[in-house]
Parts: sequence; structure tokens; C-alpha cells
Amino acid sequence: GSGKTYQNTEAVFEQSYKKGYRYYEVDVAVTEDDKMVCCHGWSQKNCQVCGMEYRPEFEHMTYELFMQQKVDGNPVMDASGLKDLMEKYPDTVFEIDLHKGNTRRKIELLVEAMEQRKDLLDRLLIQAQGRAAFKEIDATHKFLNVQIIAGQEWLDKIEGMISFALEHGICAIALRKDLALKEQVQMIRAAGLYVLAYTIPEDAALSAELLGRGVSTICTDQVTYEALEMTIK
Repeated sequence: GSGKTYQNTEAVFEQSYKKGYRYYEVDVAVTEDDKMVCCHGWSQKNCQVCGMEYRPEFEHMTYELFMQQKVDGNPVMDASGLKDLMEKYPDTVFEIDLHKGNTRRKIELLVEAMEQRKDLLDRLLIQAQGRAAFKEIDATHKFLNVQIIAGQEWLDKIEGMISFALEHGICAIALRKDLALKEQVQMIRAAGLYVLAYTIPEDAALSAELLGRGVSTICTDQVTYEALEMTIK
């Protein structure tokens, strides 16, 4: 509720868990010394958004430097911290936002952090930033759950994206909230795939409308179950 987003910290997950949430998105990044941490990135802009105080030495972010940081006063978390959370709360599922670049290495480090345990890896939904990224992910590790983002360019060729997903065992298509139009959502759902709409601001009415169109999952920092229930009533 601090107006900050992307708080990939243990404190935030613990807080959300107490409120009844069981499905989370976590951002991952790789430090200059090749360690995976839970973070949206450490550019000046990212720091501003995520509540981390930017310092010029972040241009060469090492694991040690990252782990000394705080996000809104909370200690940061690495990939093994995520594994610990998953073990502590076996009823949780995490969507992994890899962001662009270095896809293959990110997957290797993620699988390594999960100690190659199928029970943990099967509770991850890996987000692919398009077809090329999916191919890199798939060549590195065969995940049970993969979601692909369909950007603006796919809107009038959604059948192509659906065929690609079905052909490659992708279970979900992510659409930006303004691209999650009724016709497209219904086509995706009719093909037996899930639809995630992102990122919804503090707008319970929009969330209810998207769910009404057949969207399976809403990615939001601020819309609560309570607000949704009030809207739907």
C-alpha cells in the first residue's frame, strides 16, 4: 500500500500470504558476477519504482552489493530465498518474469536455485517474452507451465499465437490490459488456454470486467479480493 510496486522481498510475500493470496509474480535478474536475485532491475528508473535507493555503483551490480540493499526498508531476496519461500508455503505458485535478455542463463540459474527439483519447478509459471525467448527457454529446460506474452503486433493474428502455444505446450497467453479484448480472450479460452491480463492499477471495476470477458488471471499490485467482491455485488 506504499504506492511502490515490484517489491520482490520476503516481507511482501509473507504479508500477501496472510491476506490469502497464493499466486505471485516475481521478477528475476542476474548480477554482474552471475548470481540470480529477485529484482526488476537496478537502473535509476527501476530503483525509483521499486523503493530501492539508487547509487552509481549499481551500474556494476554484484551479488554482495545487491544483498546489502533494502526495498522500502525490507531486506532483498535471491533465488535461493525464493526456493525457501516455496518450501515454507507448499500451496503457493510463482510466475517468473525473466524480462528481456540473457534468457538461457536465467533459466540455468533458476533451475540450479531450485536444485532441479521437479516438485518446485512444476509450481513455476515461466513467462516468455515472445517466440524467440520461448525457444531459448524450451531448449534449456522443459517446464510444465510456460506463458507467452502477445504484444500489440499479435492482436489481429491471435490465431497464429494460439497455434504456436498449442504446438509447443504453452498453457497461457499474457495480454496487456488494453489488449485483452473480448473476442481475443474468448478465442484463447476456446482453444483451452489461459489468459493473464497485466498490469491492473487500483481499478476493481476494470478487473471485474476483464474477468467477465473470460480472463483467467489478473496481474495487479493493488486490487484486493474485497474490492472485487464489492464491485461484483
